[in-house]
Parts: sequence; structure tokens; C-alpha cells
Amino acid sequence: MCYNENIMEQKRLKNFYVVDDFINQRDLLPLYNRLTDTPSWKINKVSNNTDNVEKKYQTFPGMYIYEDGQVLNPYLFGYFECLTRQCINKFFEEQQFELPTKIWRMHIGAKNDWSETGFHSDHVDPNAWTILSIFTPFFNTEQGGEFIIQDEKVAHKPGRTIIFPSNIPHNGLKTTSKLDYWKLALTTILHPTQGFSLDFNFR
Repeated sequence: MCYNENIMEQKRLKNFYVVDDFINQRDLLPLYNRLTDTPSWKINKVSNNTDNVEKKYQTFPGMYIYEDGQVLNPYLFGYFECLTRQCINKFFEEQQFELPTKIWRMHIGAKNDWSETGFHSDHVDPNAWTILSIFTPFFNTEQGGEFIIQDEKVAHKPGRTIIFPSNIPHNGLKTTSKLDYWKLALTTILHPTQGFSLDFNFR
């Protein structure tokens, strides 16, 4: 089954999907350690580009893996590309719904108790989809830090993946108490026509 906009519209039943334990718990801690030990972090990443002075400094550390047609970290891109393929396949098997197969952007965000951000959309195209994968190896959900989408709260749970249309406004809340580690999440934005092409010719 190939990507088809009409099929996508017919089969779209929910605004977001949650897949638990998509990333093996045993892999999370070494992955977290590898990521936090990588030197290519940008410390002033923002969710919204704005001229508002207060919001302009609502920043958090981020690492760009794929941006503007360039692979910025080949090692991590290869690993995350594999995860993206697995996610697309799993989603197709469970929902009979084909996600776009081009990676438009891929980046990691790191947040903690002072990381306050605003609602934003990842893409204006309604046919673009976002895969948000949580890489935090341990987390007490009573500390807050939920993901907000469509007025619903989704707990920040290790290994959890959230899949949703990229044009829907969303936000990740800061935690309600001090953290001694980072909340890590990978955002992969898929687009039907733009970006790095994933080969699914076997379908």
C-alpha cells in the first residue's frame, strides 16, 4: 500500500496515537548516556520563532539530526532512521494507515523543571505527521512534564511514542519539581513529498 492522501483522509480516526514501550527499556539508559555525551548540542533552541522578548528566551537545549536537507549527525541519523522505519511499519500494521515516508526534520529536545515553552505546530501541511519518541530512561509521572495536544494530557513515560498530524498545536510542559537529569525526546517530522526519502518499495 502506497501513500495516498485520499486513503489517509478516509482512515484518519483520531488526532493522536500513543505507543507504549516502543523503545526497549534496556536500551533507554545507554541511549540517554550516549546522547547527553554528544558534543553537538545547541543550548538556545526554541519551539516558536518570535519577536516577543519574553518568549524569545524560553529556550532549551536541542540537537539537530536532520535539517534543511542535510544530515547533521550521520551516526545518530542512521540509528533514528531505523527507528522511524520500525515506527511506520508498526503503525501500518496496527492502524492500516500509511504515514508519509520522507523525513522533513529530525531533532532532539532536552527539558527540565525550568524549561517553559509555548504551544506550537511542527508543520503547516495537514498531511505531515510527527513522531515524538521519549528517551528519558526513568521518570516519575507525578512530577508533571506532560505532553499537551487537543486539550488532552499525555504522560511523559519512558519509551513512549506519540504520533500525530504535525499541524496540530501541542506543547511539552515543564516538570513541577526539580530534576537531576534531562527529559529527552526525539521529534521526527514526516512529509509526503519533502525531505529524506525512506525506501519502502517492498510494499
